[in-house]
Amino acid sequence: MDRIARVAENIKTGAQVYANPPGTANRIAALTYGGALVSSLFTGGTGGLISAGAGLNLLARGLTKPWVVRWLADSTKVPVGSAAAQLHTLRSIGQMNGDEETVELADELLRAQGRTPVPRQ
Repeated sequence: MDRIARVAENIKTGAQVYANPPGTANRIAALTYGGALVSSLFTGGTGGLISAGAGLNLLARGLTKPWVVRWLADSTKVPVGSAAAQLHTLRSIGQMNGDEETVELADELLRAQGRTPVPRQ
């Protein structure tokens, strides 16, 4: 947890240069996403935008769970080459806790790596 806290503090401190006190950046990002979604209805790229939005929503919900944050903190200590094994560990943690969102998050991250998730039982 300390490692994540230190990284978060470094990002927060470094981001002071680009601070946006009125909060317009969030609104602009939401409007841009909405505008891109509407324009994709006419160009045929809607599926990708919807899946990207859904994936980010899933990731945001996953990062509010204590066991996901604990897994993330522990995975900073392992070699980069073991990422797939760590994602399977996250999936197992979700299954043990009966948390379908965590299992789905692990599956999405595995798919993003080009790997096939283990079929659900």
